[in-house]
Amino acid sequence: MKKSFLILASLFVSSFALASPISNAKAAEFGLHRVERLVLQKKAEAGFLAHLQGMTIEPLVHQNNTDAAFKVVAYQFAAADNSRRKIEMALSEAGKPITVEVKDGGEPPVGFPVWPSANGLTLCEGAIHYILENVSSNSKLQVYFDKLSQFSISAGKNSQGQDVAVVDVVAGAADPVLKIFVKFDGTLDSVSFVQP
Repeated sequence: MKKSFLILASLFVSSFALASPISNAKAAEFGLHRVERLVLQKKAEAGFLAHLQGMTIEPLVHQNNTDAAFKVVAYQFAAADNSRRKIEMALSEAGKPITVEVKDGGEPPVGFPVWPSANGLTLCEGAIHYILENVSSNSKLQVYFDKLSQFSISAGKNSQGQDVAVVDVVAGAADPVLKIFVKFDGTLDSVSFVQP
């Protein structure tokens, strides 16, 4: 009995050791969650919810699963002097924060959309969830799941002329831009793929 328990325990532990790293889209989701948590803990100013413009995700070369595997940078809309407030994070293969640096000094952002109900971070999160929840049933989403390199949000209109948030998701330079149209309550409106 003791021997079978040890075998099961070693298989359980080794399955975690061999787990593959999270996808770039999952790193983006974890980055958004970290930004929200920093604001709620008052370690970053609230503008990161309302004035979030986007995020970049860069996979990093690393030696083991505890090293930084992703550099994630969340940024607000630009200030009048073209500077940006940012949060820079290094995430492990599992998406755990290794380092977090809040750079929220300087001039406040200008020219940002004012969302009627949900904030910009929530709208971006709805777009990233669309990728995560639909990749298994829509093969066109696989490249964004695996290689998402950046996304940004802007105000726009859907095909019926209604006001929506538009989240532009970029994978690689040769890949189409995935435009995710999000209703102001954070739910999906529609999607389109636009050649760069």
